[in-house]
Amino acid sequence: MCNNSTLKDIYLYYATSHQTLNRLSEKRSCVDWFQSQLNDDSTRFIPIWQTKNLTSMKTVPSCVALSRHELNSIDVNWNSAILLGEMDDCIYFGIEVICEGERNSEPLTSYGVFCDLKEHAPVLFPSDCGLMSYARMMIDWQRQNRYCGVCGHPTRSTESGHVLKCTDEACEKQHFPGTDMAVIVLVKYEDKCLLARPSSWPERRYSLLAGFVEPAESFEDAVRREVYEETGLELSEIQFITSQPWPFPNSIMIGYTAEAKTISISVDKAEIQDARWFSRGDLQSSIQDSIIDLPSITSIAYHLIAKWYDAGNKGALDTLLGRNL
Repeated sequence: MCNNSTLKDIYLYYATSHQTLNRLSEKRSCVDWFQSQLNDDSTRFIPIWQTKNLTSMKTVPSCVALSRHELNSIDVNWNSAILLGEMDDCIYFGIEVICEGERNSEPLTSYGVFCDLKEHAPVLFPSDCGLMSYARMMIDWQRQNRYCGVCGHPTRSTESGHVLKCTDEACEKQHFPGTDMAVIVLVKYEDKCLLARPSSWPERRYSLLAGFVEPAESFEDAVRREVYEETGLELSEIQFITSQPWPFPNSIMIGYTAEAKTISISVDKAEIQDARWFSRGDLQSSIQDSIIDLPSITSIAYHLIAKWYDAGNKGALDTLLGRNL
């Protein structure tokens, strides 16, 4: 077990735990090797069905990785097989389950349950989350690019699933996995931080300001623009803190802190419903009195808020929220 001081960082990086996974990028163009691994009894597949991951519910939630033999009882799209990499001397692939209709509405129930990864991310081992999120993102990318965006012809999988190539000989456009860039920022003014909530969020849920990066825009410019659009605040001392892949479906969050030049807020009601300044004492009492809820512990937003709160000697935010796992 990990000690409490490392829990936030483990959960923050649940989707980036691929440091334990060798992605074997040098093998992706080796067609013979790919086929041999695809048919090897020791290879394990991470099944994805309707953007959900197969999850074991025995004792604690965990990743289910199946052999090819175990998958033979259901319909899978073998053409969708994507090489994920090697970990602990085992080769892993992502694979799309294509069971449809009432008869196959719950495939592979003897092995687990297909769940939204968000449901169990906080209690999954980092290596499990890394594999599951990687497979989920890649299968979702394949599903959205079955046809060439240039000419409309079908695409086919190449490079061990990491490139989709147009089948039209006059086109042959290659399509690569993409990631949507988004910035998220903890805005400070003296001893306070800014939290906000869109109207579409659950009641009382507050988080940080965030938004997607626009074309020809730097991350820092995106931070300035998003904060100004939503609150009218101008910023200084914009500082990069960390980043987090977010496989829902295919984004990466770039995390910053920044100083506001003034405390005066002008909320854009079209973007957010409310924005408030919180001192550490305000945040503590608001949580204790159930006035606000914070984001999931798996999110970069929670990490940035906790980093700011803990630095003020008010104790650990995890302790306040009863998250000492």
